[in-house]
Amino acid sequence: MGEQRQIARILGELLGVITARDSATVELAARLSELESATLAKAFRGELVPQDPKDEPAADMLSRLRIEAAAESSPQRRSKAAE
Repeated sequence: MGEQRQIARILGELLGVITARDSATVELAARLSELESATLAKAFRGELVPQDPKDEPAADMLSRLRIEAAAESSPQRRSKAAE
């Protein structure tokens, strides 16, 4: 009977360790989700790296890229490329 009690005690301790690690894992997963959201928010605000004042603003760059893409897909552009 003493051996069974010792086994039960060890198993109880191990179960406590497993339960604590499970709780920590759940807590870390929730924190990871919060950090991911915060990182994405900072990225969209341009706060992840120092901004170079000489850089083109994102809105201007996107507008320029749209104009360039439209020019590349225009019929005149395609007919010249086919020649």
